[in-house]
Amino acid sequence: MNHHLPDEKAEMKRLLVAYALSFIIAGLGLFLVFLMRDLILTLLRNSRVTHWAWTAIDNFALIVTVMVWLVGVFVTHAYFQKGLQSGRGVRRFFFVLGIVLLLYFVVGALPGVLGFGTFTPGIWALIVGAGVAGAGLMVLGRKLPVRDGKR
Repeated sequence: MNHHLPDEKAEMKRLLVAYALSFIIAGLGLFLVFLMRDLILTLLRNSRVTHWAWTAIDNFALIVTVMVWLVGVFVTHAYFQKGLQSGRGVRRFFFVLGIVLLLYFVVGALPGVLGFGTFTPGIWALIVGAGVAGAGLMVLGRKLPVRDGKR
């Protein structure tokens, strides 16, 4: 009668690992939300939008980005959980982490590319490094072998 106990332990372990992976991505994503808010404020300061509208635009953009972040947290948790069941958990984590790092690259590089800020070479190195690491992790997430031969 206790032959189902190891399966329950394995399922609980997979669930906890999925929560941990989701927590890591959620933390990085929350930091990205605030970087995006800073990007929006930078774009507003350098646009022809009247400063009276800045608060409304900033608040609306923050609400939308937080809602997208929250949906992303739920979707990635389900994505990781199914990936761990099929032996693709590490692949999926690397792929999602690569997407987040590519978003860091876009959000970080956009003000400099548009000429709205002057970045030191060290900052550019970090921004480009995030892009290269993101692209590499996405490729690695697609090329890693599936664990236990499961497809």
